[in-house]
Amino acid sequence: MLAIASLTFVCIIYPLTRPSGNAGVAIEMLFMTFQVSASGGFLPVELSGSLSAHISPWLPMTWVVMGVKACMFLAFEGDWLTPMLITLSWGLASASVASYVGRWRFGPLRRMRPILDV
Repeated sequence: MLAIASLTFVCIIYPLTRPSGNAGVAIEMLFMTFQVSASGGFLPVELSGSLSAHISPWLPMTWVVMGVKACMFLAFEGDWLTPMLITLSWGLASASVASYVGRWRFGPLRRMRPILDV
């Protein structure tokens, strides 16, 4: 579950950073911060407010938290497959979006050099 979650969040970050660079990273940090607060990982969703309660089922972090709780503590009747598949679908959807947004930036050959100058 955690491996799929980490790959999913990498795939979510990629379509935001590919077209806009560092601005996409800032947007992604705000999105991740909101997800952590609305997912029910730290505080139950019912205590977070009405906006978080309405948006929570649509966020991938909510499903990751549910999947981890199901794997570790057999919560939600031990159903870890449904959260894992929903998390995986988020990753596949964002990876497919990433393949169509932005463009590759090619640099001239003279600017390419080894990573380490030894």
